[in-house]
Amino acid sequence: VENIDIARGQWERAVPVGGGDRRDPEADYDGSGQCWVTEAADGDTDVDGGPTILTSPAWDLSTLPEPVIECAIWFSCDDAGVIPSQEDFLTIELSNDGGASWTHVVDYESTDSWKVVQVLVSDYVTPSAQTHIRFIAVDNPSNSLTEAGIDALRVFSNLCGDVEGDVTGDGVVSIEDLL
Repeated sequence: VENIDIARGQWERAVPVGGGDRRDPEADYDGSGQCWVTEAADGDTDVDGGPTILTSPAWDLSTLPEPVIECAIWFSCDDAGVIPSQEDFLTIELSNDGGASWTHVVDYESTDSWKVVQVLVSDYVTPSAQTHIRFIAVDNPSNSLTEAGIDALRVFSNLCGDVEGDVTGDGVVSIEDLL
């Protein structure tokens, strides 16, 4: 976790405790009890200032065919659609050089619920032995209720081997295989 000019709302691994009363998640996504959230405390603990940056450890994705990073995200901002020039986002970035440089993947707008997202790494960077993902939450200007969460992160290969019943070899079982 790296915090830059943040007054409160830094990333921490914890049990969500706000109960959802200030746009925060009521519970984690996968039922494990914990997730990464922006300050797990009840009351006025949303992100103020920032950014607060949550960065993964380095993963060796150099030998994994078509690596995908999947996770559940929570992002809520009460400026969504109200003041577009001041709207906050949850930003996802990838690095394949140990964090020396970063490639923008997406800015998520307010979801107000858990949402599962997948990132095909090779769409953004060449998978390497020093691949990282990071999540950036910010409330700048500090004028809104902004909450974020990350849970159920996993890395997997998106390639399928032979598909049973696929006589035509096109990767799907269809009527053509029966014929």
